[in-house]
Amino acid sequence: MGIRERLQTEIWSKQTSRKILVGLKFVGIGLGVVLVVIALLVFVWTHWLTQGERSKGRIALVQVEALQNFDGMSDAEFDARLRQAQEKVNDANDAVFTARDRQIVVYLSLCLFEMQGMKKSQRMREILDSRPGHTKSERFKELELKSDRSEHDLISQVVESLHESLDK
Repeated sequence: MGIRERLQTEIWSKQTSRKILVGLKFVGIGLGVVLVVIALLVFVWTHWLTQGERSKGRIALVQVEALQNFDGMSDAEFDARLRQAQEKVNDANDAVFTARDRQIVVYLSLCLFEMQGMKKSQRMREILDSRPGHTKSERFKELELKSDRSEHDLISQVVESLHESLDK
């Protein structure tokens, strides 16, 4: 008996091939189930907004929206409302569970940061405008107005996006 015949009958028979195929079938099914579970977890992690974040995010959004029209506010009033809004955003941050929750908190923080920067810019303009002999060219005034509008548009778009996300 040659080596080839011995291998076919004693080591590698049809029964061994069947056992290997059955084992591979179970391994394939197991890997498929694991992949489906991982895909489901990733989908939930990136698309699911938890109820705690939804309610705390809405509360924080109300506070952030109250800051949007800061033109008529005094500095002390703006700072007090900013602190209140920051506390609500921090509460929302404490409720973060999924990546989607984190995204809501980041957008809320972005709105606060932008509004704070806009208020500081407004304060600086008022200080500069109050200096004697300070004048602005028409082009500068036009650019300043466009800049203010674009900042307000950015904040309103982010707030609108937050409303859509939190009201679903």
